[in-house]
Amino acid sequence: MPLLRVQTNREVPIEQQQILLAELTELVARELAKPRQYVQVVLEAGVPMAFAGTTEPTAVGELASLGLPDDAPARLSARLAEVLHQRLEVPPDRL
Repeated sequence: MPLLRVQTNREVPIEQQQILLAELTELVARELAKPRQYVQVVLEAGVPMAFAGTTEPTAVGELASLGLPDDAPARLSARLAEVLHQRLEVPPDRL
């Protein structure tokens, strides 16, 4: 079962959390060619975090999956950065 855990220091309203969880689930399922019903996504918002010595918007993503293709982490990281920039205003260089 693929698991994507995303932590961010951004506050995310509950309505936006649901949208983001659905979008990230679809992203992982598509990029890993796995059925959506096997994908788990955990979102932890409002986490005290610093990156490069500042508390500007930042996030960290962690992916675990059996049989992960070699090229999957790079592809998924790029797409994750796009989604988090669009949805949470986290700059790609802060992920």
